[in-house]
Amino acid sequence: MIKSVTVRNICIGEGRPKVCVPLAGRSEEEILRQASLIGEYQADLVEFRADYWEMTKESQSRDRILDEIREKIRDMPLIYTFRSSGEGGESRISFEEYSNMLLDVAAKGKADLIDVEAFMEADETTELILAIQAYHVPVIASFHDFEKTPSQALLIPRMGRMQDMGADIVKVAVMPQSKQDVFALMEMTENMVSHFARCPFVTMSMSPMGLISRLAGEVFGSAITFGSAGVASAPGQIDAADLRTVLDIIHNNIG
Repeated sequence: MIKSVTVRNICIGEGRPKVCVPLAGRSEEEILRQASLIGEYQADLVEFRADYWEMTKESQSRDRILDEIREKIRDMPLIYTFRSSGEGGESRISFEEYSNMLLDVAAKGKADLIDVEAFMEADETTELILAIQAYHVPVIASFHDFEKTPSQALLIPRMGRMQDMGADIVKVAVMPQSKQDVFALMEMTENMVSHFARCPFVTMSMSPMGLISRLAGEVFGSAITFGSAGVASAPGQIDAADLRTVLDIIHNNIG
C-alpha cells in the first residue's frame, strides 16, 4: 500500500498529479521575481533550485533567500533542491558539503521537502535521508540521467533501491533516445506503483519527446509533474498553467 505524503495540506500520492514550479534564477532578484509570480501559474508546489544561485553555499545568504521565498509563496510547500553537476545541475559540490547544506536547511525548518540525490554517495545516502527525516522533513530521493534511459534491468532495481533507502518520495528523470524509451519508462512506473511501491513515485521522460510523461502521470502513477514559470529547469518542461489545464482535463475524465 502506498503511503501518501502530506505537506501544508497538499497530499502527494493521491488524485491528480501535483504541479511543481522550479525557481531557477541566477540572481536574487530573478529568483524572487519568479517566486512573486507563482500564484499566476496554479502550482501546488515550488522547488528552489539552489544550484543555480552562486550564493547558496553561504549559510546566512541561503537562510535569507529562503525566508524571502517563503514570504512570496506564502503557504505553498517548498522543495529545497541542490542538483549536482553529476546529475545535470549547475554546480559541483562534495558530498560532505552537500550533506551539511541539506541538514542545515532541515534543522532550521527552511523547506517542507528536501531532494537528496540517491547515488551521489550510495553507501552514505541512507544515513543522510534518516538524518533529514529526524527533523520531520520528508525526503525526495532522486536519480537523473540526462544522456539516456537506462534499461529496465538497471532502472527497476535502482527504483526499488531508492525506496528501500527510506525515502518518502522516489523521483526518476531520464532522457529518451526514442519513443520506445518514453513508453518503457511509463510502463516501468505503472508496474512499480501497481505492485511494489510503498511511497509515491515521480517519473518523467525529459525533452519534448517525453512530454507525454509529464501530462499523463495520473494514468501510469506518477505523483508530481514539473512545469515552468518562465524559466525551465530541465528539458521538456512546459508552462505550468498549461500543464495544470491538461492535468485537470485528464483527471476529470478518467474517473
